[in-house]
Amino acid sequence: MSDILTKKDLYDSALQELAAYPELAIRVQAGDTLITQQMGAIAQMLAMVSWQIGLAEVEPWTRARDSMVLADATAKGVMPYAKPPRWRINIKNNSQTTNTIEAGRRLLDNKSRVWQVIDGATVQPQGLASVTAVQRERKTVSHTVTHTANFYKIEIPPLDIDQYLIAIDVIRKTDQVTFKLAERFNNTEPNDEVYHLMSDESMRLWIEFGIAGIAGYVPSLGEQFDVVLYYTYGQTQISNATPFGFEYSFSSESDKQTELYADAMLDGGAYPPNIVEMREMTSFPSIYDENAVYLAEFQFLLTRKLAPFVFLSVWNEQLEEAVRGASIDNINTLFVSFIKSDISPEQAQARIRQVIEYADDSYKVRFVDVLEKHIPIEIRLRLSPVHDFESVKIRIQEVLLAQYGRDSQWARRGRNRINWRATGELLKDKITELQDAISDLSIAVTDDSIASYPEEFRYVSKQSIQISNDALVVF
Repeated sequence: MSDILTKKDLYDSALQELAAYPELAIRVQAGDTLITQQMGAIAQMLAMVSWQIGLAEVEPWTRARDSMVLADATAKGVMPYAKPPRWRINIKNNSQTTNTIEAGRRLLDNKSRVWQVIDGATVQPQGLASVTAVQRERKTVSHTVTHTANFYKIEIPPLDIDQYLIAIDVIRKTDQVTFKLAERFNNTEPNDEVYHLMSDESMRLWIEFGIAGIAGYVPSLGEQFDVVLYYTYGQTQISNATPFGFEYSFSSESDKQTELYADAMLDGGAYPPNIVEMREMTSFPSIYDENAVYLAEFQFLLTRKLAPFVFLSVWNEQLEEAVRGASIDNINTLFVSFIKSDISPEQAQARIRQVIEYADDSYKVRFVDVLEKHIPIEIRLRLSPVHDFESVKIRIQEVLLAQYGRDSQWARRGRNRINWRATGELLKDKITELQDAISDLSIAVTDDSIASYPEEFRYVSKQSIQISNDALVVF
């Protein structure tokens, strides 16, 4: 690993270099802040860069720091998109006239969040009907091209607090042509009306156009675009029978006498991937470009398209026959085992089939029931008598459940094995009572293997953790 240079190292080196410039050296010796402040600022910035480089060298496999994960996500095109919730809304017409609810009609829930009807319905007098509504809003940002250049960029302004991006439309004002999203300009001809979406390690977003004569479209000076941002509030918490209303009402009697209320959740929605989920997603090969045929990363494909999952495992016929024997029914089959809490299993299966078939329609898809299995752990402590065993016990349980529990990112992906050396280091890092020179711990595991079957959902539970203490006697 390269040496990590401190601010003092860099500042002292700059002072030595100033010896070649006597006039500046005299000013520094006199304490001229015009020189020393600039040197100090530059030394501080270079020290921060040195620290980042040093960390990058020791994180070739696991991205431990959040900034490294975000930078990796940027390089691999993992965008901070959310997924809007969808609900079935019942409409009761108490009037004596027919009421037609058209697609696109905007509704408000009990917290004044906007929902949009995506399929219309005609409600007969004194009748009942239902529509599907999605929780999303939109705002439009206009942009005038300031100069002509290859890879011209338009920065997307940040949304308000608790608003999350779900989609973007780029529309040329002159002819209302909507540009299409092209991942890294793959399969793009010159002058194709497409754009690429890119981000940085701070999760700021830019729209990027193409390069002249090679791929994509290069906008001209003065050309105007509308950037339409669709956003949601993420996993909106409403329940059955939650009242809804029209954002605006017509003067008709039927609108005034119409009742709307939530009936059933069709999709619970999802927040943008958090740092833990991004760490998992960026562990996949970087050459993935929306085509699962590359290295057969169907697990990543489903995670990216349909997250969140409580558990997901995808495997092929080779692994299936390694654990259950050969069968001609397994030829060209993908096996999927999952738990998904935000929609029904039937709806989830239909969407999984759709995503896989769109990527590669040569596969058959077979669903396998999940087998849940607790991982037993026995931890033996040797605590200094100054520490409270019960307090340490509770904190150990909290750390293990956060790292390997049912809701952890580790458990979400099948066929993982707990690294017990890293677990011991984690416990010592998180629990100060284990950091003294006296206390110690050992970890014993009766099941230290990878899952026997790919559909096994293995995790640590509170009941599977056994903690004991052989109290030390200090003389």
